[in-house]
Amino acid sequence: MLSTISKLEYIPESQMDSACALGGNGLAFVYYFINSLTDGITKAGVNRQTALKFAAITVQCAALTLLESGKHPSELKDSCTSPSGSVRYGLRVLDKADVASGVASAVEAAHKRAKELAEKLPN
Repeated sequence: MLSTISKLEYIPESQMDSACALGGNGLAFVYYFINSLTDGITKAGVNRQTALKFAAITVQCAALTLLESGKHPSELKDSCTSPSGSVRYGLRVLDKADVASGVASAVEAAHKRAKELAEKLPN
């Protein structure tokens, strides 16, 4: 029934907790990222409401491009990055702050906490 209104993916039962950790917590992490994009562009002079709309559309476009192209995120990132352009400079800041590791660690921590909470539930 759900396949008529949505795309479904098979997840082995052994991976269900992990998939739920991303699905259940990932939205909050993406909202956090959108808010950060918004903060950055408001510092450049764009009003907050417009900045928020641009940031959300940017994330939406990136997600749709990824899903429709089937390409790896790194390949897509590289395709819009010139050797000494503005993207490269921004990526250096993200790499220096170890953002990728921080995001992965946030998902891991959320998964660990979800498992801890599940273990406390009565059988």
